[in-house]
Amino acid sequence: MATTKTRPQGIGWISPFLTVKDVERAVEFYVKAFKFKSAGIIKDDKGVASHAGVKYKNALIMMGPGPNKPPTELGGTTFNLYIYVKNVDAFFKKAKKAGAKVIAEPADQHWGDRVAQLEDPEGHCWWFATHLGKPETTTTTEPVQQGQ
Repeated sequence: MATTKTRPQGIGWISPFLTVKDVERAVEFYVKAFKFKSAGIIKDDKGVASHAGVKYKNALIMMGPGPNKPPTELGGTTFNLYIYVKNVDAFFKKAKKAGAKVIAEPADQHWGDRVAQLEDPEGHCWWFATHLGKPETTTTTEPVQQGQ
């Protein structure tokens, strides 16, 4: 086996993979509603989109049609994405206008974030947040260190 780098350049150590029915439609929605950047769409030899990615800041979110079923076919999801944005209220308004389904309007949370919950057309749940400050209560005395 040839030796290569552990991961491709520009891709983080953890990248969520979303199961979607329509790859191109999903990318179009994420670019329009969430202002993500397309990282490209890979098509198979028949010209059908089989894999894609979108980027937000330094994170890559991958997607494709399988092997699992999307939440719309399962009747729900147990996996959520939590993403920080500069202004959750402004972000929420734009995403809602672009077709995101509202699960919860922006609201201050006891852990120190203002959070909105949205659902995409594939049924994936997205939490968008803006950090407001220290949480009302804390259960740890050690701060989480970046990169650990």
